[in-house]
Amino acid sequence: MESAHPFRQLPEAAISRIAWRLAPPLLAVLLGLWGLERGGSMWRDESVTWQVAHRPLGGIAELLGRVDAVHGLYYLLMHGVFQLWDGGLWALRLPSVAATALAAAGVAAVAHRLCGERAALASGCVYAVLPPVQMYAQEGRSYALVAAAVVWATYLMLRERWAAYTAVLVLGCWLHEFAALALLAHAFPSRHSRAWRRSAAVVALLILPLAVLSLRQAHDQLGWLGRPSWQDWTAYGLLATTALLLSRGAPRTLVGVALPLTLLPPGLLMTISLANPWYVDRYVLYALTGWTLLAGVRLAGVCSAGQPAGGPPAGVLAVSDPPAGAQTAGDPAEGARPASDPPASDPPEGVRLGAGQPAGAQPASGLPQGSRLAEAQRAGVPAEGARHASDPPAGVLAAGRRLGAAQGAGTKPAAARIGRAQPAEARPASDRPAGAQFASVGLAGGGLGEAQPAGTTPAGVGLGRPEADQPEEARPASDRPAGAQFGTTGLTGGDLGEAEPAGAGSAGARLGVAQGVGMRLVGVLAAGGRRVAVPLMLVRLVGAWVGQAQGRGHPETRVRRPWVWGLAGAVLVAGVGVWSVWLRTAESRKDDVLAVAAAVREYARPGDAVVFMPSRRREWLLSSPGTYADLHDAALSGSPAASHSLQGTELPPERIRAALLAAPRVIALLDPADQPLDPYPREAIKRELLATHFERCSITDVRGARIALYAHPGTCPR
Repeated sequence: MESAHPFRQLPEAAISRIAWRLAPPLLAVLLGLWGLERGGSMWRDESVTWQVAHRPLGGIAELLGRVDAVHGLYYLLMHGVFQLWDGGLWALRLPSVAATALAAAGVAAVAHRLCGERAALASGCVYAVLPPVQMYAQEGRSYALVAAAVVWATYLMLRERWAAYTAVLVLGCWLHEFAALALLAHAFPSRHSRAWRRSAAVVALLILPLAVLSLRQAHDQLGWLGRPSWQDWTAYGLLATTALLLSRGAPRTLVGVALPLTLLPPGLLMTISLANPWYVDRYVLYALTGWTLLAGVRLAGVCSAGQPAGGPPAGVLAVSDPPAGAQTAGDPAEGARPASDPPASDPPEGVRLGAGQPAGAQPASGLPQGSRLAEAQRAGVPAEGARHASDPPAGVLAAGRRLGAAQGAGTKPAAARIGRAQPAEARPASDRPAGAQFASVGLAGGGLGEAQPAGTTPAGVGLGRPEADQPEEARPASDRPAGAQFGTTGLTGGDLGEAEPAGAGSAGARLGVAQGVGMRLVGVLAAGGRRVAVPLMLVRLVGAWVGQAQGRGHPETRVRRPWVWGLAGAVLVAGVGVWSVWLRTAESRKDDVLAVAAAVREYARPGDAVVFMPSRRREWLLSSPGTYADLHDAALSGSPAASHSLQGTELPPERIRAALLAAPRVIALLDPADQPLDPYPREAIKRELLATHFERCSITDVRGARIALYAHPGTCPR
């Protein structure tokens, strides 16, 4: 059985509180403002936002009663924006930029709640730089706002602020009703909470009117959609695979929040779309917030015990704070003596490696007494009663060696890591009283490797034996294969013995002595008086996985691995950079309504007829009313505003036929050639008449559209 390498549990003092709060939203704002106008382009969905938001409130209300109720709250918001400042593309897109910055801050807040400051900084910044996030940060649609609402609802759920949670999630659902799928994701971490169930019921009740109304409109609203394509399933498979890989070894609280949020909303919507085609990836953009939590924590390599209130999740054990009176960093206990001084008296037989161990959790007899263990290590001679490294069971020692092999040459000793939060404890033993080394852990024997510089005898194997008698794994890094150094976390059996249930102290003590790197999850966070969660099975099983993954410390692995990861990182950064640049171009969207309008102005003469094929492409000109007003819309029956619709209503086929035959020239706005043709009678009559009664004079491709000029035979301009 394999288990992922546990996340390193490091202090957070090196990360400024200001950094994780400000860096992600600031980065999102900078990326959002970069190339915001996209070369002066606007695609058709943004055109709908523009023309609906410019209608009077009564007209918007009439529209929402017929179609597009799912975006109703967003249209009202944008109406207010344009009333305050009709700033063109900037006014259209700035709300999405602000919402993306808010979402990045929310991702950081969730990561901080679950894993601490380093993870918060990394997760928030990862979210801000994701290309899909950058894309919708620069679109005049509601998706960035929905993502912000969902991620902040997630944070409020973790804080158990249920009234605020309900209000924010209802807001997100009214911005787009598919935000309700986040409720299913939230059910996993909160399913046992009666307060959450009440909040979920209130959310469902308050969005019920919108759901009923939009369901009636679904056929007309989403009739253009097909079932998810193989590209959609491939993208979802890639998202799911990477999320599952990133979740290996992550804390259960993090996985319980992030993984359902990543997988459930898109997966469920795609499954529903096999029967009722409703899926578009942007409808569940907020699923990326869960993915970035996993990716950010993995990138930071840190998850520092930021468990939500109420303690660690079921299935992990809490390492309690140091016992009362325990020595802490920078505050030596009264009467403390250096470890080199002889003990005033030997401790009782039952107290050995870990001071304050519960009854039944003490190590087996014969192990060195805790008060002498540090002395024996520094002296390089066995302590009285010290157990030889080969004495523990072979399986336990083998696990420790495999765990230690993962450390690798060049890995910093634990003193360097711990020194980030505890400078006093992290200094070499020669710079401070030996007795003060590990008091913050609350162990009489202390952890041995914590203050050792790289290359010294590790604590994990052959405790108290002279270096000459040490096995290969215990010799300095310079004298043994790369990757064999271990034991630098400075843990003794007492550390694990404290965390294990009653009766497990003996095995825990031996395992703690044998293991090095694998105990990092326990010891570092016990220092400083923090309360942490320790997955015992993860601690026990990680050695086997690490030993296989690291190639058991072969020198060539040490040489090649930095280059491999460096190259992979460079390729990833370059790819994201190129993608980000491309997103700021008009070609990154399906079409460009402003470019289409400019091309029509070049072709058109006053009085020319215009026909849209299909009719929903009328949106290409609705955001350019000056251009549209100079043309005769041959198929139009009622304008969008007058008919309370998005694209207006059209004449019956017979009247379309008469209007086209009466026009000397017709400008036809067409979908790209690879798009399917609508089978409706109105669309069929347009195609038939243009093919049989007109000559096509020219056709031009313009950013997701085709503009064709038709005239009666023999009248095309030369």
